[in-house]
Amino acid sequence: MQQLTDFIKTKVEIKESDLEVILSNFQELKVEKAQFILRTGQIANHYYFIKSGALRFYYEDYEDQLTAWV
Repeated sequence: MQQLTDFIKTKVEIKESDLEVILSNFQELKVEKAQFILRTGQIANHYYFIKSGALRFYYEDYEDQLTAWV
């Protein structure tokens, strides 16, 4: 969780106690290449912090598939 801690601290000033509360709500999730974390029609109810790798998200607009890489 050190990378997430460092990231948060670069964005805001935060008390250590508040940071601990935030971090207690995160858990590490390893996602394999080509694995979906959300499918069409599902509602996103989690936040993700990408520790390493890349994330591709796309949506279909009319007949085209629009892609963005993060």
